[in-house]
Amino acid sequence: GRRGSRGSGRRRVGGRDGVLAGGVGVVLGGGEVAEAEVDDGELAQLIQLAVKNNLAVMHCADEPIERLEAAIIAKANRRPAYQYLFKVREIGKVLSLTIALETGT
Repeated sequence: GRRGSRGSGRRRVGGRDGVLAGGVGVVLGGGEVAEAEVDDGELAQLIQLAVKNNLAVMHCADEPIERLEAAIIAKANRRPAYQYLFKVREIGKVLSLTIALETGT
């Protein structure tokens, strides 16, 4: 079949080129990418599933990141330079901490 042909209702996706172009492929052992022929509805479902899986992975990291940030900010609050910088308009928590740590104060 023709690759990505219009009008057929089915398209071949995957392979190294398809994955780089936003297509769908299956990663096999050793990093090899297989091609699959899917129709537009199946492609939309696969993309939706991929997005949901990516979001699930991202949300798994939320709680540990929040705990780490809280611990870092708690230590930073004890630094006078951080307190001063944090009060400066347009300088937030992260930039205040970065400046305080980079200057060694």
